[in-house]
Amino acid sequence: MVNNKRIKNKIIGKLIFHNSLRWWGNELNKKKLTEVRYTKNEFEQLTETIICGNKVAILVYSDNPYGFLIEDQTVADSYKEFFNILWKETIK
Repeated sequence: MVNNKRIKNKIIGKLIFHNSLRWWGNELNKKKLTEVRYTKNEFEQLTETIICGNKVAILVYSDNPYGFLIEDQTVADSYKEFFNILWKETIK
């Protein structure tokens, strides 16, 4: 599992889920180096963004799902800042 590999490599995971996925977030919160927070119910997100090093992966869960990978340190830094803004607005 991806999270087990992340933990083995001592990488901290900060995740933001929709409040309807609290059951899954509660399971992940039991793992080391993991913190999950939740958006308010009004916010339905159909995307997943993963930031690691200089890479940003964006997945879109639509009728025809797709994803793309950006390898650029400036873009990754920008997404990290955006994530930090969202993190402050989420709930535990």
